[in-house]
Amino acid sequence: MSNQVKTIKRGETLFKEGDNLDSVFLIQKGQVEFNLNRNGKKIEIAQVRTGQIIGDESLIQNSKAFYTAEAVSQVSFLEVPYSVLKMQLDTVPGGIKMLVKSFTDELKQFRQKAKSSGLEQESTPCPDKLTPRLFCSISLIAQHLCKKNEEGNNMLDWPAMKLYGVRFFMETPKRMIEALKLLSKLNYVELKYEKNEDGVEEIDEIQFDKIEAIEMFAQYFQYHLYKGGRSESLIADRKAIHLVKSFISLSEDEETDFRGAVKVDFNSTVAHLKNEFQIDFNSTHIDILEKKGLFIKRLNEKEGVSLSFDKNEFLETLSNWEVLYEIKLWNEKGFVDIADDSLYRMETASEIACTDCGSPIDDGHKFCPECGFKLVA
Repeated sequence: MSNQVKTIKRGETLFKEGDNLDSVFLIQKGQVEFNLNRNGKKIEIAQVRTGQIIGDESLIQNSKAFYTAEAVSQVSFLEVPYSVLKMQLDTVPGGIKMLVKSFTDELKQFRQKAKSSGLEQESTPCPDKLTPRLFCSISLIAQHLCKKNEEGNNMLDWPAMKLYGVRFFMETPKRMIEALKLLSKLNYVELKYEKNEDGVEEIDEIQFDKIEAIEMFAQYFQYHLYKGGRSESLIADRKAIHLVKSFISLSEDEETDFRGAVKVDFNSTVAHLKNEFQIDFNSTHIDILEKKGLFIKRLNEKEGVSLSFDKNEFLETLSNWEVLYEIKLWNEKGFVDIADDSLYRMETASEIACTDCGSPIDDGHKFCPECGFKLVA
């Protein structure tokens, strides 16, 4: 048996799902995640830390690994071959052997159940039915536990949020961390990091800047999720986001009337959309917004053509749609990619899609060539 300590870096693996195991691994320092890869998405099953042993479920009865063991930080470990342990087991009384076999069988069954449960519940990192609960729980915990610092900011320790999230809302810490990263990306929160005992940066404290907006998104999502029928309002459409963003930008210095409506110049809108997002604005785009519940009124005035809309409604909707789009990316990639800036990149011809079936279309199409959906109101 070798006493040499081995080291692997973050992202490297001790073994992969399906590998034939012939050793156990004693984690001396660091953190290891058990995960599965399904359709390019990583599903976390469990994590182990310093002082724990992995790979021992196949010690008595040889079997393949149920999961991939991936380093979450730099990991130092001792690798002990099964042959060495079996030689030692051969010298112990039969009763001890029976106990060891019983423990390893139970461990094997437990990890098989954990694997099955993970596959059933985590087909996507942030499923629709769990989305309202996730963001509502973050908002409610923040409202009840945040304390003001000297600058007047709402601050909350991550251990407290994790404890309440797990015990009161049955949320997983991993999903909560990814949701907080998503909110940080959109400037709803600011995350403060510190290194743990293994030298890995972890969230230490959270500064909440838009608690009400987080709750507003949870309300928006649950309403459209359960109101019945297919809701266009929950489909993350980047073109629709660009349209709403442009209308808000153009109305920045405009005053609202007594109904909360604001007007923007039609020609300025067309030029802005073309310059910022390469969108040739036409009635198709008004139809896209109307299908999602946003309405624009065309006004023929002496000064020219104007477009009128409810500014507050557009502002609230834009915030919700931005979160929707980031959740879509999270589910596609399996994690929140802070560096992904695709939300406000310019449209390209290949990215324009039918609002009904999602098939690629050209800006000049009046009907979708794939499903026949009418694109022009």
